[in-house]
Amino acid sequence: MARRWFWLACTAGIAFASLTRTQAIAFVSFLAEYGDKCMHFAMYLVYALASCWAGPHRGHRWQIFSAVTLTCSAYGFLMEILQSSFPSLQRQFSIADALANSLGAATGAWLWIRSVPPPTLPVTGAVKAT
Repeated sequence: MARRWFWLACTAGIAFASLTRTQAIAFVSFLAEYGDKCMHFAMYLVYALASCWAGPHRGHRWQIFSAVTLTCSAYGFLMEILQSSFPSLQRQFSIADALANSLGAATGAWLWIRSVPPPTLPVTGAVKAT
């Protein structure tokens, strides 16, 4: 249950960070021009890890990777569209941000499937030695 609450907190946190008028990137000023992209990448990496951790663990590892990457990327794309839909936010749609979101999501999902051992198949029909 705590896994799902953590995932929900990540979802709400990303929505809040994406749809409020803040300068949250100021603390990574040492990254200057690319700090925003690094923040997008990191947020969606964590979001993908939270999605893998909270979600059902059925299916092949690459199915999980694909589903999580596509879902998190679509959520990131939606947040970019919503940012441009509200003029009061003074934000605009950025394909570079959407790409950073997708790369972060793919990296997080890849890290998850690489850390989880593959499922073991039951041994059936053992061969008798003659």
